Amino acid sequence: MRRDDRLPQLMAAALLAGMAFVVSLELLWRERPAAVGGNQFGYTPDPEGVAAFMASLPQPMFRQAGADAMAKSKGLDTFLFRAMQKAHRARYGSDFVVGKQLNGSCVAWGAMHAVFCAEAVSWELGELQDPPTLPATEPLYGTLKGMTVPRPLADGPTARSGQRPPAGSATGA
Repeated sequence: MRRDDRLPQLMAAALLAGMAFVVSLELLWRERPAAVGGNQFGYTPDPEGVAAFMASLPQPMFRQAGADAMAKSKGLDTFLFRAMQKAHRARYGSDFVVGKQLNGSCVAWGAMHAVFCAEAVSWELGELQDPPTLPATEPLYGTLKGMTVPRPLADGPTARSGQRPPAGSATGA
């Protein structure tokens, strides 16, 4: 076959390839989620909504609603970080310092600090014999994710890797 004879075939092949490319782009564009922008993340100011909500409260300001709390105050130190400092020094021999969160597990990171804080206060009040240890974030993350994500999709203790726990197990039905 001469080169001139193949030209119509090459043109047809190029036309089909171009059409396939355009159709693929169109399909990808249709399935693409809507563009994110504007005020779709974070806080969106709503002064009218705030004013309406505040107007619906019988005592909208803390100085009104919390007046009895302030009147009944005993003047005691209620800074929770002080209990965390004491517990950390007793357990580890060093000051408590909030570390850097290295992964995307902000809820587990916060929960770990909340648990340590609660246990430090319990220890300081004499409810625990030994100073608490800092909890690991991994089991908190797994438990929290397993509780909040639908079971077939969770990677937490209730449905690891998309598999349901065996029937009759502690987490299975």
